[in-house]
Amino acid sequence: MFSFNDMLFAQNLRNEGLERVLTLIVDKLNANATVTSGLLSMRGQVVFAVKTGLDGKLDAMRNVYNSLIDEIEGNLRAQE
Repeated sequence: MFSFNDMLFAQNLRNEGLERVLTLIVDKLNANATVTSGLLSMRGQVVFAVKTGLDGKLDAMRNVYNSLIDEIEGNLRAQE
């Protein structure tokens, strides 16, 4: 995970407002969330970009999403 000490632009600007925004981002988003190409990859990143445990509804929807993806993959394998 990264911290403000790792963010060169935050260190150089020393802006309190920027540091508060960066704190919110670091606290809420997964450090391993990245920009990806491809529709399926992007959807997966969007679903899992926010850390688990911050919103019960979002966590429940992630479980539903995972179940649907597993079911789709199972159906595709069955057709092969």
